[in-house]
Amino acid sequence: MKKTLIIIGAFFLSQTVGTILLLLFHSLQNPDSRLADFNTNSLSTGEIMLSVLISNLILIIAVPLICRKKFLEPFRWPTNSTVRKKNVTFRFTFILYSVLTLIPIILFTDLLSEQLMMEDKLGDIFQNMSHHWLALPTMAIIGPLAEELSFRYGVIGSLKEKYPRYVWVAVVASALLFGLVHMNPAQIPAAIIVGLYFGWLYLKSGSLWPSFVCHMLNNFIAVMSLIYLDTDFKLEGLLPNHDWTYPTMAICVVVTAILILFTNKYLCSFDKSQHTTTQKDAVSSGN
Repeated sequence: MKKTLIIIGAFFLSQTVGTILLLLFHSLQNPDSRLADFNTNSLSTGEIMLSVLISNLILIIAVPLICRKKFLEPFRWPTNSTVRKKNVTFRFTFILYSVLTLIPIILFTDLLSEQLMMEDKLGDIFQNMSHHWLALPTMAIIGPLAEELSFRYGVIGSLKEKYPRYVWVAVVASALLFGLVHMNPAQIPAAIIVGLYFGWLYLKSGSLWPSFVCHMLNNFIAVMSLIYLDTDFKLEGLLPNHDWTYPTMAICVVVTAILILFTNKYLCSFDKSQHTTTQKDAVSSGN
């Protein structure tokens, strides 16, 4: 639990450091500006992007250090992974099915967000950021890497190690935190849902590769949508009429469930050694 709190603290500390550096850089660029007059409208897209990039890089460095692991350790497939076969081809197949399952989840969360009509406090900022040359590397690669290290490897990994009998509590806690730290009402429901799915992928594989690839794809689609689609675009508008919305969402849920059940049955197996090893680790860490 202590390690989990430290990782969460590191996440918010990284955001604070990024904000401080943002203020400092903005003050240097605009020496006549006053702190009292500071607001997001006075910031350039480059300044915001640089702040986000620095915050994520801090996390990428900090989380493995907190967990006392080498940087590539979270991406290794453990020998006690529940993925049925250990060869590269089978692991690639697992990632492929993970990506396929993500597609109906994205459709469902987008339609859900449109139905909830929650305030999008960061919409204009993301719209401007998406056109910056650092948008794709920062928002679709470095950002997902930092968040997967923090919430899947860090939070789930540390809680799973401490409380091996309550792994799903760790997944739910990680998803809720993942949703809340976005601090944007329009993003929170979707972030919680995909957070649950990413947590399940990490739980099954023991590696960050599946959730990281899915997270990259999710953010890549989001950035491309901001660049090429109109600001008032609604996914619901592609349907014949409004009456199709909820049936379409239901179909997405059914397709997602089928793909998850297929993955769980044919690509995964229950490995007792994983459960036993986790329990031993927890006992040893408690001592």
